[in-house]
Amino acid sequence: MSRISSVFAVNRNGLNVARGLSALVVVLVVVVALYALGEETYVLSVTFAVVFVALSDSGGGYAHRLREMAIVALGGAVLTALGVAIGGAPGGFVVPAVFAVTFLCGLAMRFGVHRFISAALLNVWFLIAVTLRVLDEVEHVTTNA
Repeated sequence: MSRISSVFAVNRNGLNVARGLSALVVVLVVVVALYALGEETYVLSVTFAVVFVALSDSGGGYAHRLREMAIVALGGAVLTALGVAIGGAPGGFVVPAVFAVTFLCGLAMRFGVHRFISAALLNVWFLIAVTLRVLDEVEHVTTNA
């Protein structure tokens, strides 16, 4: 087997259907709760948050998983607040912030592949949060992140 075929090979042992279904149930409960409260505008933001935190699940014992996913959720909340706060600012504020977050996410590779993947998801989360205000100003779309 060549190196390229080993990279793109499907590993059925890595697929955990129970975790996927639990993430789906959490998303559905949150969506139903938001619609019941009349807060439909938050569905996209909360769905991204739940999916990214679920993707960062490292497995293992519940205490370890809870701690790791709480760190990712807290980091995502901080990056979302920062991204929404500087989203409409001039490039002199946005570019250094994006550079710093991307640089720090790249440094997470030092702590292992799983932490790097979690950091990459947080980086994507931050980039989406930065673009929300621009989307609101240009397209007049309100997302209420």
